Amino acid sequence: MDLIVTCWKRNSDGTVCTRAGKRVMQYFLIKRKEYELWAFPGGLVQPGEALPLRLKGILSPFLQRQITKMLSGGKEVYKGYVDDARNTDEAWIETTAINIHFEEDSEVLADLKKLDKRDTEAEIATAWQDADRKNYLYATHRDILQKVAEQHQAHY
Repeated sequence: MDLIVTCWKRNSDGTVCTRAGKRVMQYFLIKRKEYELWAFPGGLVQPGEALPLRLKGILSPFLQRQITKMLSGGKEVYKGYVDDARNTDEAWIETTAINIHFEEDSEVLADLKKLDKRDTEAEIATAWQDADRKNYLYATHRDILQKVAEQHQAHY
């Protein structure tokens, strides 16, 4: 599963930022120490679990409960094969990409925003970034982000 958590970028007065006449969307991403590129938080979901173990490792118990509740209202934006360096003729990676979008500020979003820690020495660095076609993302995440931006009629 790949989780795409998004919100609107806000000006200091609380209004939504715009670029080229469209609202600017931000998204949450992670970077594992052993990889060069940023990616959506995700990974393998074990039977009976709602969130990948890697994602649980960076979320507080409060955020784990809240995100798990929000998954049922999230929007599936992609399901299927993804181009990945680990793919072979006999085995390949498939994903379900789910978008949870925050239209308004909330306690959950405020807690998620506190996770913006670009510590390059950490096993997993976390950040919020403006959605833009120039972003360098892992595998097919850039294409999935474009679909999310189109669905929200956001700048990309």
